[in-house]
Formats: sequence, structure tokens, C-alpha cells
Amino acid sequence: MKDASGLKYKKEIIGFALLFGSMVLWGFFLNATGLTIEKMIGLTGFDEFFAAAFNLDFVIFLVLFPLSIALVSAYAKVFEKKTLYIIVFAGSIAFLGLSMALYQNAQQFLVTGIVYATALLLGVEASFVKFSELKTLPFLRTSMATAGLVGTFISIGLFASTALFVLPQQEKIVAKFEEKMLASIVQDNDGLADDLSRSAASVYIQGQQQAAQSLVNSPLFEKLAQKEDRDVQAFVVATNTLVEQVYSKEYRAQVEGQFRENAKGNIEKQDFSKSFDKIKQSMPLLVLIEENYWLIAGFIVASLYLFASSIFIKPLAGIYGFFLGLFVQNLEKQ
Repeated sequence: MKDASGLKYKKEIIGFALLFGSMVLWGFFLNATGLTIEKMIGLTGFDEFFAAAFNLDFVIFLVLFPLSIALVSAYAKVFEKKTLYIIVFAGSIAFLGLSMALYQNAQQFLVTGIVYATALLLGVEASFVKFSELKTLPFLRTSMATAGLVGTFISIGLFASTALFVLPQQEKIVAKFEEKMLASIVQDNDGLADDLSRSAASVYIQGQQQAAQSLVNSPLFEKLAQKEDRDVQAFVVATNTLVEQVYSKEYRAQVEGQFRENAKGNIEKQDFSKSFDKIKQSMPLLVLIEENYWLIAGFIVASLYLFASSIFIKPLAGIYGFFLGLFVQNLEKQ
């Protein structure tokens, strides 16, 4: 009796260790990505979001994350329901506590973590139900069904975490987005100023070149060039020098620079914030978006997870479940 009791206790410890260990692994790589709510809603620039979401750490996270869900499903064939509830609850709470203590970014996702732990507990019941219903590929299909359930709850948790993050500072976040939009407009206008200054300088220089060329090619100038009077010759030399200057690259650069400074000076005098306010007044939808940005941001983040869940997490959970099922069935035969 003691040996049997010891064996059962050992099995529970192993089950807890595997589940907790799988969570620690994907949690480590998720933290290594540096992914935060700010990055997911584009607050720090979408280039930072893509840098965090498309790197090796994030790929490893996607590969490891479904393993925890598959383990919970497979455990329904190994442990009694009450025992499995204890293992899942203990593993989830231990992982949440460790993550909050070690990872600063994890604090933003506390609500999501609590919802995740709740979803895994609901996954226990769902797994027992599915195993009682399914006869063909039960481990694969049960793992996928549990992953779908957990995914739905996680998306709700991400929505809540994002909304709670945005709401207290929504005005500040919206103002920051407006500043970025205005900076982009000014930057675009700087580029426009450069283009306009080059075009205006070309027209101006061409006019001067034509005037200078007309002067030196005129019969009167040719007659003056033949005069031997010192003052007349000085005028002719000065005129030829001026013509050469008009055709020089240095003169073109000088004129373009002057036109550019004038154009940018005019742009800086414009109040783009007032223009942006007028745009908002003419576009009620833009005002509605800013007033309910917490809702839109939460929806975007939740949608991103649901997309990743349907494409990667659910299929991988099914694959893990299939191989875990082979392992469990092999143990039952022994």
C-alpha cells in the first residue's frame, strides 16, 4: 500500500513538473521577445512591434505555448478529475507568481494570466467531456478543442488587459498619435519644400541664363566687346564672368538653398494642429475612434492573438496531443 501511494504521489509530482516546466519555457521566450501592449498597439512604432513579433524568440514561444494546453488535455487520461484540477491550478498559480516576480513586462498581462489559468481549469472539464465523446483520434481532437477554448478566453483576457492599460491614459496616448501624424505631415511637407525649391530654382536660373545669353549674343554687346576703352572692356569682362557664374553648379546650389529656406520658413509658420482639428471636425468617425480608442486597441490585440491561435497554436496543440496520446497509450499497455 505504501509503495502504491508513493507511486501515485510521484506521478502527480511529475505531472505538475512537466506542466509547470512547459509554462516556464514558453514564458521565458515570450519575455525575451520584449513584446508589450505598447508595441502591440503601435504606440512605440510599428517597426518595434514587427521586430518583437518576427524574431526567433517569438517563433520558439509559438512552438512551445501549445504544449501546456496539450498536456492538460492528455492528463485527462492519466489523472482523476479532482487531481488534475489541483495540478493545473497549482501549476498556473506558480507560473503566474514566478512571472510577476521575474518579468517586468508580465505585469501588464496580469489579467490575461488570470484568465489563462481560468481557461486551463475549464479545459480540464472540456477534455474529460471530449474524451467521452470522441472515438477517432481523441487526443489530437481533444487538444485542438481545448486550445480553441483557451484561445477564446486568452483573447478576452488580452482585450481586458489592453483596455485597462489604455483607459487611464487614453488622452495621452491619443495625443501622442496625433503628434506622430502631425510630425509625418511636417516631414512630408519638408520633402515637398525640397522638391518645390529645386523646381523654383531651376525656373529662376533658366530665366537668368536666357537673359544673360541674350545679352552677350546681342549685336550691341558684340560691338562693345570690340571697343578698346578700359571701362568698356571691364564691363564686358564682368558680364562674361556673370554669365559663367549663372551656369555654374555652385550658383545653382546657392539659389536652391535660398529657395529651400524660404519654403521651409513658410511651412513652419503654418499651424498644422489647427488644420488637424478642422479635419476632425469634418470627420466624426475620427473623433469617435479617438474617444473609444481603448475599445479599438483591445479589439486589435485580441484579433492578433485569435489569428495566431487559429493558424499556429491550435494545429500544434493537436500535433502535441497526438504524440502525447501515443505515449499515454503505450504506458497503459505496460
